[in-house]
Amino acid sequence: MENLFEKGMINLAHAAVTEGVNGPGRRFTVWAQGCPRHCGGCFNPDLIPFVEKTLVSPLALAARALSSEIDGITLSGGEPFDQAGVLSEFIRAVKTARPAMTAIAFTGYEIEELQKNGGEAPKLLDALDLLIDGPYEEKKPCRDNLRGSKNQRIIPLTPEGEALALKISSSGTPEVEISISKEGDVIISGFPSPELAFALRKKLSPGG
Repeated sequence: MENLFEKGMINLAHAAVTEGVNGPGRRFTVWAQGCPRHCGGCFNPDLIPFVEKTLVSPLALAARALSSEIDGITLSGGEPFDQAGVLSEFIRAVKTARPAMTAIAFTGYEIEELQKNGGEAPKLLDALDLLIDGPYEEKKPCRDNLRGSKNQRIIPLTPEGEALALKISSSGTPEVEISISKEGDVIISGFPSPELAFALRKKLSPGG
């Protein structure tokens, strides 16, 4: 799980401020490009290929996040833990400037895999407050906030993460948010049904 692109750079698919769909409050959400999991029914299949999109340094991305009115940051993808080293630097830069910021990450790996990994994964775990782990399983749909399938777990990693988990458990019906990257990729936040995700992407994509 090491960055396959230019050393020291994040391969960014998209970044945007989202509200409620990627964790409590307004969050600067980062979608990493590239994922090895190939889960059936993936909501963002354009983010699976390990192709170069936008290369940005952790400090430059942190500056962009800090220029926004946000409550925290969230890592999604793609698979953030395949760029664990540079994304941990990004989070630490944000938290150094604003210590009250919280950090959430989604991953297709289970936390036990990440803890045993000899690469950069433990660095990213140490920078996070909350982890949503496990591969998406299309045949086990879940309508809870921040979980796409029932096998996935919401795991607090810090006291701040415990507070986030309580907010998530007490929140209402999960919502869906659509954003479009400058390359035209349709990126879905939240967990619609696979059928709805396909229909949305088809309708919003060029020529759809």
